Amino acid sequence: MSNLMQALDARRFPLHGLRLIEASAGTGKTFTIAALYLRLVLGARSEDDGLAFNAGGLLPPQILVVTFTEAATEELRERIRSRLVEAARAFRQNDSDDAFLRGLLDDYPAGQRGRHAHQLELAAQWMDEAAIFTIHAYCQKMLRTHAFDSGSLFELTVNTDESALREQAVNDYWRRHFYPLPRARLLPLQAIAASPAELGRLALPLLGRLPAGPADWTPVEAILAARRAEKAAWRQQGWLEELARTLTGLREKKAVNGNKVRADSCQKWLDDLADWLARDSDDLPLAGKPFETARWRLTPAGILDALKAGMSFDPPEPFFAIERLLQPALADTSLRAALLTHATRSIAAALAAEKSRRAEIGFDDMIRGLAQALAPESPNRERLAQALRQAYPVALIDEFQDTDPAQYAIFRTLYADAGPEARLGLLMIGDPKQAIYAFRGADIFTYLAARHDTRPEQRYTLDTNWRSTTAMVGVVNRLFCGSPEAGTVSETVFGRPDIPFQAVRAAGRSEQLVQGGMPVPPLTLAWRQEAGNKDDYRQEFARRAAEAITTLLNDSEAGLLADDGGFEPLAPRDIAVLVRDWQEAAAIRRALDLCGVRSVYLSDKDSVFASQEAQDLVRWLDAVLYAEDNARLRLALATATLGLDYAGLDRLFNDEREWERTGERFRSYRQTWRQQGVLPMLLALLHDYRLPARLLVRRDEGGERQLTNLLHLAERLQADAAGIDGEVGVLRHLERLTEQPDAAQESVLRLESEDARVRVVTLHKSKGLEYPLVFLPFLAGGRALPDGRNGIFWHDGDGRLQVDLTGQDADGLAAMQRESAQEDMRLLYVALTRARHALWIGLSPLSGTGDLLAGSAIGRLLQLDGDPERFAGRLEALTQAGSGIRLDDTSPADPPPRYCDSTPAPVLFPARRLTRRIARRWRIASYSALLTGPAQAGTLAAEDSAAANRIDDTATPDSPVLPIAGRTLAGFWRGPQAGIFLHGLFEWAAQQGFGRTCELAAERRDLLARRCQRRELAGWIDFFDGWLPWVLTRPLPLNDASPVTLAALPPRSARAETEFWLGNPQLATTALDAAVSVAVWPGHARPALLPQSLQGLFKGFIDLVFEHEGRFYVLDYKSNWLGDTSASYHPDALRDEMLAHRYELQGMLYLLALHRLLRARLGADYDPATRLGGFVCWFLRGTDGPGAGIVHLPADPALLDRLDHLFACETPDADA
Repeated sequence: MSNLMQALDARRFPLHGLRLIEASAGTGKTFTIAALYLRLVLGARSEDDGLAFNAGGLLPPQILVVTFTEAATEELRERIRSRLVEAARAFRQNDSDDAFLRGLLDDYPAGQRGRHAHQLELAAQWMDEAAIFTIHAYCQKMLRTHAFDSGSLFELTVNTDESALREQAVNDYWRRHFYPLPRARLLPLQAIAASPAELGRLALPLLGRLPAGPADWTPVEAILAARRAEKAAWRQQGWLEELARTLTGLREKKAVNGNKVRADSCQKWLDDLADWLARDSDDLPLAGKPFETARWRLTPAGILDALKAGMSFDPPEPFFAIERLLQPALADTSLRAALLTHATRSIAAALAAEKSRRAEIGFDDMIRGLAQALAPESPNRERLAQALRQAYPVALIDEFQDTDPAQYAIFRTLYADAGPEARLGLLMIGDPKQAIYAFRGADIFTYLAARHDTRPEQRYTLDTNWRSTTAMVGVVNRLFCGSPEAGTVSETVFGRPDIPFQAVRAAGRSEQLVQGGMPVPPLTLAWRQEAGNKDDYRQEFARRAAEAITTLLNDSEAGLLADDGGFEPLAPRDIAVLVRDWQEAAAIRRALDLCGVRSVYLSDKDSVFASQEAQDLVRWLDAVLYAEDNARLRLALATATLGLDYAGLDRLFNDEREWERTGERFRSYRQTWRQQGVLPMLLALLHDYRLPARLLVRRDEGGERQLTNLLHLAERLQADAAGIDGEVGVLRHLERLTEQPDAAQESVLRLESEDARVRVVTLHKSKGLEYPLVFLPFLAGGRALPDGRNGIFWHDGDGRLQVDLTGQDADGLAAMQRESAQEDMRLLYVALTRARHALWIGLSPLSGTGDLLAGSAIGRLLQLDGDPERFAGRLEALTQAGSGIRLDDTSPADPPPRYCDSTPAPVLFPARRLTRRIARRWRIASYSALLTGPAQAGTLAAEDSAAANRIDDTATPDSPVLPIAGRTLAGFWRGPQAGIFLHGLFEWAAQQGFGRTCELAAERRDLLARRCQRRELAGWIDFFDGWLPWVLTRPLPLNDASPVTLAALPPRSARAETEFWLGNPQLATTALDAAVSVAVWPGHARPALLPQSLQGLFKGFIDLVFEHEGRFYVLDYKSNWLGDTSASYHPDALRDEMLAHRYELQGMLYLLALHRLLRARLGADYDPATRLGGFVCWFLRGTDGPGAGIVHLPADPALLDRLDHLFACETPDADA
């Protein structure tokens, strides 16, 4: 059967049923999708159009478009929106310059075009609501929208990075299965995976690839038990001694060939067997390459093979025992397969259980969840499928070659299984020749299954290349099928007849690449006849490519010549160098640097956490956290990224004053980190050490790359820190990410510059991109075929994935290697189709194991091998007249040419001058700033944090009282740490619910145990376990209402740690002091506030806001120590303590914040006289004393109005 497919006509293409569109590179896939979208919006052209679901046209929310990246969804959305607007204009004006739109106008009656124009305009306006999704977004939306029928939760948190969860699951597996094992059984398993990290490296890639099944430990135990039994038999039967006697006897009788059974070899073999018997381990003897001969020679067949001619010998039992030890069932490969199978399935189950407990869902879970909900055994399958069909009667699946079995199962169930009578449409658009993402789970065999599910008349191709010049298209056609003529088909070039190459037409371009007034050939083959190793090849062709690029850029007559005579000189941004990995990228970038050509590297998988800057950042954070540790500090200062020279470091390390200043600087970084976050701290460090300026000076040495990475890392850490407990946790998080860099999109290296530079792009990243000129200097190197060491994965004749973790299936390994080679050829196709005008390829025979050139994709495509003569002859044959291929054997120049950038510098307008004066006293202040002033407080200093508002301002340094029987809170620590500890308990209780805290005995004790042990307060656990529920149920007296207990407050009636901000354009502390002193306890002495003018914002945290009997109160916990007995906390003492530290002022400010909030929320219903209860100051150490340690200051509406006026004043001093 011919694989020649019919060309797609976007105006006549049927929009119903299953349709497969193969879109070769550059053939206008996005244009075609937009064209089909227009037709779906317009609806049926006539009654026989066959669009039962689309007679009147569909709107964007009804047309499902699925692609595979967020960027692609946005591009499609904008392209389709633009096309809808163009089409609406054409239908309004009854004409268009666009050939497709003109043809579309002819398909619809003139009298209906106004209605169709309105339909198109409406669709364009609705594009923000268009059903254009990534596959994951689509599945997530369907699961949430149809939660009942899909069996999904209504609210699921999306976990975009499961690395921490996976690490936890691996560690849990290690603890459950490795820790309990006796040494004998543990050692052979640790030989496979020596640590949890190593186990994760082996098992995690198998998630989703192993066939489903239970996690069974029995095979592991059975192998270990069989090994134990064999070792026991050796010990009991004395086989080692018998083996030694036998070998000695054979040698003494000269019955064996002395070269095959040498004395020294026999002794080594026997010694290894003796060591094995002496070891308490269920491992095997004679392991590894040094004993490869022994594993054959000490079997019955092996020893008989060593006999001299005419000699006879009956091998005794030890030879058979060794043969049993070496049987595959007991081999390390079998043990490894059994362990990894069990580990992978156990970890998968643990991940699923933990995500279910957390109500989380990962990206793979979204697809798997919808596929399972639509599976035949699902009880609500038909109802769910019908709902999805009604929502989206037609679906366009972009990049279909990158789909997987679960994704195809979803769409096949929805659209193919419904039957032709449903009149649905599934349009699958992709190119199997560009299926290059097997490492991400994409499955070319799924595409082939879809191809099998469609009849020949349902398969279409886009047959015209709109990207490249006619000559460029002809060269690619010639390389892949031997002919430049469109329509020619090759069924063998990609290794499978069901992935044919069908030569495409060329639409041509309106400009051509010229050099010296002559067209540049579409393909240049730079070659070297002499064979060299791979490293030499990489270095030489990096230089040759860089020199060719420099020569082109320096040539003023090299550029793009338009049909109308316009000329655009070639610029660095017009050139891309495609590489396989970072090593090739580094080689070409170094070579370009030598020529003075700046470049930028784009990769779709290199993580910023794998960079040197990430490693050095670990050292910096470690030194900041432990700034008192000189060794850590020295290590941080000596990092390559910080870039301090040796002389400077030597002076620093030997100058005591400078060293002390450096330590103080790092301690200040630690304070900034704790108060403001890791990002402000790192920005301060970069500023202090002038890193941005120093790195940007070293642009040619990768300085921009380093600075981009540092800023990227700082931003990522700041974002991640929101979900991490403490600074140490952030450091450990970074350490883990540098050890196991994640693959999340936000971790991929960012582009360091948008300047006009040569692009160095990985082959995989280049898919979907295009450049005028593409260099491929390293294609001859290819890549090594998989050896099956980490398991063999291949597909059977029906396209089903097969797995052999033992690595012993020879046929499976051959199939795996064939699939790898086929994907390499597809990757080469992607590389060769990125150029609009010209390609440059570097080729050379390579020395080494096997014929590397012949095994590479380019070698197979061009029929090249490592023989220098045949290699040269084949290249000559490729350059026959009219082929468009030029050979270049120019050697690298010494010295290399230098790039002379003749581009005129951009004209910069002078910066605008600031004429107004800046108010310099603007800052963020807090309650503490009112007492200490700006010099001590600073803008975002310690007292601006929530913790600082919780401490005892006057207590002596923390000093625990000696343990006594019958502990009381009066005997607890005094000082700031005590306040932080107690406030932490109340904050946790508020989060759980005060009443629930009294009931959660186990959780409460666990929290107390952890917090007390961390502070060396283990002796206080029992006390606080009883005290906390007691104090939460203690009635607190109020002046204007019945006593309240926190435990009785409904959760919705209390809120802890309420943050507030008050604007203060101009606030005089003297006026604030006077207003509060007159209204609260007038006539009583108190310290005056420091006279100052505050401008900016006033910030604070309220310990607790609660509602009781219709009134709202502010409550503040105090841990001040006033004496050892409860009598010390009488009302006068509490009042004096509050005045001494101006807590009454603090309370009024907190009440002002609550007053403003209630006024905004309650509106006209708010009356402070009836709804605002006041400020409650609770001295916790006096709870069992008179008045329960409570001071209640009722709200004074007049005072609040006065404070409101003071804070709202808008007459700042312009020169302040």
